[in-house]
Amino acid sequence: MNSFQTNSPTPEVSPYYMNKYLHTEQPFPDNYIEDWFLEGMRVNYHLDVLPLKDIVKESLALSQQISTVIMYMCIFLLTAKEMLSVRGVYVADIILLSMCFLSCIPLKISPTVFCGWRSIIIFGTVWGLVPVISTITTGYYPDSIYILSTVLFIIHICFFDYGYINNYVDEINGVLSYNAVLLASIVLASILPKNAMVFPLISLSIILFEFNPLFRHYLLKKSKNMYFLYSILLFIATFCFCFMLSFWFSIVYLFCVSLGTYVGPKFWLKIQSLKTEVSGAWDEAVPSTQ
Repeated sequence: MNSFQTNSPTPEVSPYYMNKYLHTEQPFPDNYIEDWFLEGMRVNYHLDVLPLKDIVKESLALSQQISTVIMYMCIFLLTAKEMLSVRGVYVADIILLSMCFLSCIPLKISPTVFCGWRSIIIFGTVWGLVPVISTITTGYYPDSIYILSTVLFIIHICFFDYGYINNYVDEINGVLSYNAVLLASIVLASILPKNAMVFPLISLSIILFEFNPLFRHYLLKKSKNMYFLYSILLFIATFCFCFMLSFWFSIVYLFCVSLGTYVGPKFWLKIQSLKTEVSGAWDEAVPSTQ
């Protein structure tokens, strides 16, 4: 009687008896699997699910960037409507730049990070190009400019280097993000009613979108509590600017911040719980050097 018929019971074979040779006749069927084979199966063994508290802390970088973009948009609209004076924007530029410079002492970083020759060249170039910037979008409808700048700000938020803010890397990347926000600031400044408004607003965008991420990176390295306090102050300041502009705009801002700070991490945690990763003895061995 042929021992390899399908109606014959699977023989009990010691796992040490099986030889993994393709063309060698062995006393068990080809589809034989030992009882111990699935004992080593693990589900989501390598899946590292962070608690909600840690995810919310890391999502502060996203909420801060959304707040920074909305704050700049509010300041731009308030200045364009002459609800905020140009002198006030100049004062804000000087205060923010001075704060970045003075923060170098407690954060133990070089002052040239904020106020080196590179900064002088950038601000000097913007000052010299004010007449050109004012005529870039001549002949275009303001609504088209607002739509274009909104799309560019969204690109900036989507491609921003949040890993740098959360100290996963030490060098900031994201050329597309910076180019998008700089272009958005320039096209917005080109529709301002007065040339005197162009330079302070573009300077403000440079401080908020180029120097501010460096400050946040080193602040988180220095103190998590100060980083959290900075986030609260930023949210309050942005809400005040939104409320000055429109009550409904402030409601939209609160919705965006809550979405980025809590709803988004909660949804991400829910998706992670649905993930299934199966691993076991069949996985390839990974060599390690010690």
